[in-house]
Amino acid sequence: MAFKDTSNTFSDIAITSRLEKVNSFLKELDSIIDFEKLRKTLNKNGIAKSNVAGAPAYDNVLMFKVLLLQKYYNLSDQAMEDALYVNLLYIRFTGLSLEDSVPDESTIGRFRNSLLKNKLYDKLFTLVNKQLQSKGFIAQTGKSILVDASLIKSHNTQIKNKTKEQKDNDKIAVKEINAELDIKIEAELQSPKSSAKKIKKLLNAKRHNSKTLKN
Repeated sequence: MAFKDTSNTFSDIAITSRLEKVNSFLKELDSIIDFEKLRKTLNKNGIAKSNVAGAPAYDNVLMFKVLLLQKYYNLSDQAMEDALYVNLLYIRFTGLSLEDSVPDESTIGRFRNSLLKNKLYDKLFTLVNKQLQSKGFIAQTGKSILVDASLIKSHNTQIKNKTKEQKDNDKIAVKEINAELDIKIEAELQSPKSSAKKIKKLLNAKRHNSKTLKN
């Protein structure tokens, strides 16, 4: 599995070559999701085409990929900015070049807030979920899409062709995910400010996993 070919400079080619033998779900995600299909929705964001300094604004798709990375790896805006300077996988996934400037924390925050204000944030994650599901992958936790930054193949796809060992491995994977969800549910229940909405979401995710495994 590899990133889609977007090499424009020698540094892009060097990064792609360096990451060729690196296993990462980001490569798989980049090959599965057609991010250009999200552009029409992203363009409804209405964010300015230039930043406050008058320079061209960052590409909408690039910025949405930054938000995906934040969700998958639970990164704050500042941590995300720092990571985009040094993490080659993140740089390659977003489509940045080493010569490009990196979105700072305020730019990332403004972009996310703009999506939320225009009620596009949830819609975009729903569109990503649909693409994953159409390719036979499970969107495990609603808006979060993935659990622990890994893609899990749907058990309803080519089930007859799976060996007993593969089915057993799938069963173990789902049980491990559900065990992690149980921990999150328990932690939320013990929290002084526990959220019924969050607990319901976690329970729905666990119910979905169990139903998929049964099927």
